[in-house]
Amino acid sequence: MTPDSTTRHAGLSATVTAALILILICGLTGCAFLPFGGGGSGDSADEQAGTSAQEETAPPPEPIPTAIVLDASGSMKADDAPGVRFTAAQRAVTKLIDSLPPEQQAAVLAYGTGTDSSFAQKTAGCRDVKTLAKFGRVDKGRVKRAITDLKPAGYTPIAYSLKQAAAQLPGSGPRQIVLLTDGVDTCSDDAEGLDPCRVAQELGADGDLHIHAVGFRADGPTSKQLTCLADETGGSSQNALNGPQLSARMAAALNRPLADTRLSPAGYHGLTPGMTAQAATAAGLEGEIPATGRAELAYHGATVVFEDGKLREITTSTARTIDGLAPGDDISQAESTYKNPHLPTQVVDGSARYTADAITGTGYRIAFTGADAHTPGANPSGKITSITLCDCATNDSYSVAPPPLRMFPGCEHLTGDTCRTVDAVQVRHPEKGPLTLTMMMVYNQSSKKYGDTAATGFLWVVDADGKVTDPMGSPAASVADCDPHAEGGCGEAVGPAFRWDAAEVDEHRDSFKFFTPETDRDGTVFFRAPGVKNPIMWKPSRYGTTYELDVPDIADFQFDRDTLALGDVDQSGHYVLNATANGTTRAYHYDGHGYVTE
Repeated sequence: MTPDSTTRHAGLSATVTAALILILICGLTGCAFLPFGGGGSGDSADEQAGTSAQEETAPPPEPIPTAIVLDASGSMKADDAPGVRFTAAQRAVTKLIDSLPPEQQAAVLAYGTGTDSSFAQKTAGCRDVKTLAKFGRVDKGRVKRAITDLKPAGYTPIAYSLKQAAAQLPGSGPRQIVLLTDGVDTCSDDAEGLDPCRVAQELGADGDLHIHAVGFRADGPTSKQLTCLADETGGSSQNALNGPQLSARMAAALNRPLADTRLSPAGYHGLTPGMTAQAATAAGLEGEIPATGRAELAYHGATVVFEDGKLREITTSTARTIDGLAPGDDISQAESTYKNPHLPTQVVDGSARYTADAITGTGYRIAFTGADAHTPGANPSGKITSITLCDCATNDSYSVAPPPLRMFPGCEHLTGDTCRTVDAVQVRHPEKGPLTLTMMMVYNQSSKKYGDTAATGFLWVVDADGKVTDPMGSPAASVADCDPHAEGGCGEAVGPAFRWDAAEVDEHRDSFKFFTPETDRDGTVFFRAPGVKNPIMWKPSRYGTTYELDVPDIADFQFDRDTLALGDVDQSGHYVLNATANGTTRAYHYDGHGYVTE
């Protein structure tokens, strides 16, 4: 992905006249704000082809007091934006501050900067909201210096921050809060009355305060929580995976009238893939939609396609996406905005395929000139001719902030020295939807009777509702009851028990983590575990775990499985598997069924 756009959309100046309250919430990675409408390449909107008449004639929104809540929690230190999440956030927010007119009134706050994320710091961390600038006319230089000085470190007190943001706003009349976070509220079980959804319901009770939530590399539980905030206040919710997306979607949250005319992962002019014919008609679609078969209808300059009464795709050759991409732009701009940086882009039937929202399962099919001559593995080249939003997400995965310990049985009230999350990745299961695979190191209380301090690495699966299972789909047992010396242990142990203490956790991180990319083009997850030399793969298609990679074509080549290693990703988007025996290494490629020699 490329650096965030630095240019201004023509409609920004009208939008940013709204009073802003910037509450910085930036966790393991970075947060970023940029003018709404810039393309992924960094070109200005006026330089891009395909500007729709709808955008040219759209009236500017009435300015209303706005609070932007930005996450500066410890998870924002992750290096996956690509680059550090928080660095991307700082860059984008300072650009947004630069774009504000002189008369702009704003307040700037940040949470997660005053404590670390240790168990001992939780009480203070759950009240850690820092005011960088009180509500009023913006001193841009001072605010930008304050943003630059921020260091992501602590907890994610979303509910408490929403209350602080609302307190900065006028007590009545139209007003809004724009929230950016990379994870769920990690304090909602720590203080009475601070459940995020309940707080949102209270804040939105008068019907005039709306919350627009933007998740940055959000997992299923986070997306569900942010959707609740939006639903309770009549706001909106969306997810961003990289700096350019984050910048555009934060800016879009400040200009909802314009955003609603854009093609986004949430849909187009009120229509969303997967919507029933009845719901689409209620949203304003006119025309007959049969209960069976295929139907195409015109809608706001786009073509919508229904199959068996369900909306399957929305295609436009004129409108922009919420990230500023339009027909007529070079396909390289789609690459810089939507491409998985670790896998080659799929080009099928004249279109490049990208994930729009892995949580909801939507994807983009972007048709471009020259697609028929595209070479697999090469960078797409040509001009965009149309953009389609469909319920067709790719199998791409992405790293996320680990779910809070309270979600895991037996870890609810234990310290980080007992339960320690190590790594987490968001995947999409074909039947079960979004799943968060979480690696955890567990100090086993029962091992004390053996006179040692054994711990075990576990792989847990968390669905969008927060339900925790082992990789085979069985309910998770309490980690407090787990005995690494007992046959079967607890849940799905990954590798043998090993001995560690709190000071040694970081030493094990590199031996217990997901590979990059976390999944291949078929959605198989690859990771390594302590004490296991060969790679481990987890196949979402069968909801299970295997500890030996399937290499069918090896009858003529006997090797020790401990010598298996993952190589680079090939042009089809699959890992090359290297097997070594007697000083000879052979490369195996995935053929759709298993690994075979070239």
